[in-house]
Amino acid sequence: MVFSNFGVIINSNLPAHEVAQYAVKAEKLQFDYFWIGEALLYGRTIYRSSVPHATLCSLSTRKIKIGIGVTSPLLRHPFMLAVEASGLNELSEGRFVLGLGTIHDVLQWLGFDLRKTKPFSSVKDAVQICRYLLYHQPQIHEMSEFPFHPPSGGLEFGYGTRLSPPPIYVGALRPRMLKMTGELADGLILDSATASSPKFIKRAVDCMSEAARAKGRDVDEIDVVANTVISIAKDRNDALSSVRPLVTSRISRYPPESFYDDLGVREEELEPIRSAFLAGRKEDAESMVTEELISKYAIAGNPEDCIKRLEGYQGSGLKNPAFMLEGSSNRFEAMELISEKVIPYLKDKA
Repeated sequence: MVFSNFGVIINSNLPAHEVAQYAVKAEKLQFDYFWIGEALLYGRTIYRSSVPHATLCSLSTRKIKIGIGVTSPLLRHPFMLAVEASGLNELSEGRFVLGLGTIHDVLQWLGFDLRKTKPFSSVKDAVQICRYLLYHQPQIHEMSEFPFHPPSGGLEFGYGTRLSPPPIYVGALRPRMLKMTGELADGLILDSATASSPKFIKRAVDCMSEAARAKGRDVDEIDVVANTVISIAKDRNDALSSVRPLVTSRISRYPPESFYDDLGVREEELEPIRSAFLAGRKEDAESMVTEELISKYAIAGNPEDCIKRLEGYQGSGLKNPAFMLEGSSNRFEAMELISEKVIPYLKDKA
């Protein structure tokens, strides 16, 4: 099994200065990537944009790559996305990665009519506009969602740069977006809702790779990131207890039933948990979440347990696991255990 890189992802619901502390720690522990998940809205609570976080993380570190994974072109026009990405790339001295996706849950909470706004077409247009502006690629074709008519001579940023443009990754879940990623993007980001399933990752990577080859692209040059929920502690019971509330919440909200087979779960075992959770009986819901169910939604346990689970990704096509530390009670300790116990073992096995 060969993972080319390892990363950490922290959501932007936390204050920027706190997220930057995790970025500094990740760099010290020699992680390759630090991702910022854009957590804008949950229910009635508005959180934070990922851009200030990426700015502070870029200024606080020197070597680790800083990525936004992901933001939506339906909330920021692609022109502004390209401008912000160029600025963050300059600020980080070429370490920035732009991740684009739909962020369906936020759009639904905001009342977007997803049949009219066409998230797929919007993301595809955004990738093409950003590539045109950042990479000076040829005139864009098949634009449908965003008005963009650059002058015939093209556009140039008003400041010179010796840096390579930031790579553009796409968060994809379903076949159409996966195929577009293979055709246009530099990397694929798989959401945490399904990243716990090597079976799903393989299916997704195969779909993306087929489209990339059809366009004459080298699949080896396309990165594959999976935002993988992990709860790791020296005591496996502590790790399981820590992640149980998060798994309970996820069971109650997503993913769609069409992905149950990939996760190895059945509706009849999830429905009682979901009913109790949505009725406000969270403790009852959590009591029904078994260790086996936790293993379907997260990597959890002591370092040996987590290594065993990660070995299960062999042959899936995953290149760059991004460890989502939401389920860990002590995120700094979790990062240390991953860096000191898990990654060295996996590198030695490569």
